[in-house]
Amino acid sequence: MTTLSFERGVGLAGWQIELARNVEMLIELARTTRRGNRWVIDDDEIASRLATIRAEVKALRAMTYILVSKVARGTAGAEGTVVGLHFAELAKRFHRLSLDVLGLDAIERRPEEGD
Repeated sequence: MTTLSFERGVGLAGWQIELARNVEMLIELARTTRRGNRWVIDDDEIASRLATIRAEVKALRAMTYILVSKVARGTAGAEGTVVGLHFAELAKRFHRLSLDVLGLDAIERRPEEGD
C-alpha cells in the first residue's frame, strides 16, 4: 500500500472516530435545541438527515475495517483513496447539516487583530 493510499484510508481512522462522536453530539443538540416552539429533532427533514449521516458514518467505519484487513493481507489497492473521498464528502455533508441544526447564529466570527 502506498503512503498516499494509507493517508487517504486507514490514516483517517482518527478523524472518522471524531466525526462519529460529533454526529452523536449533533443528534443530542438537535434533541435539546428549540427553534420556535418545537425541538429541532422534531423537524422530519432534520431527523431524516441525522439518521442518514449516522448510518453513513457506520458504513464508513465498515469500509475502513475492510481496508485494514486488506492492508494486513497485502492486497489493498485503490480502496484507500475511495475511503478518503467518501470521508471528505461525508464531512462536508455533516458540516452543512450542523449549520441547519444549529442555525447561522452558531457561527462565531472572531475579529482578527486590527479589525
